[in-house]
Amino acid sequence: MNGSSYLSPDGTAIEGYFNSPASIEMMQLFVDMIKEGSAYGAQSKISDTFRNNKLAIQESGIWPLKRHLEVIGKENLGIAPLPRMEKIKTSQQCY
Repeated sequence: MNGSSYLSPDGTAIEGYFNSPASIEMMQLFVDMIKEGSAYGAQSKISDTFRNNKLAIQESGIWPLKRHLEVIGKENLGIAPLPRMEKIKTSQQCY
């Protein structure tokens, strides 16, 4: 996200990738969202809040999907891009 990567393309280095200006800016965005209350930091709190219809978007992987489908229902789930920073042309996906 934000044109950054945690690792070098060959997967052998983090220096200059994880701590790049783009990565730091992206992580700061998430920290600021948690501090201002527009995002949660704890995965369990996020999933519980999402399933109780008190959270509109959950950034996550595939692991909570089965429980989300059981509680929320397929008709109430969708995939959307994460909010982007100005310079970025693509973003990751979220539920």
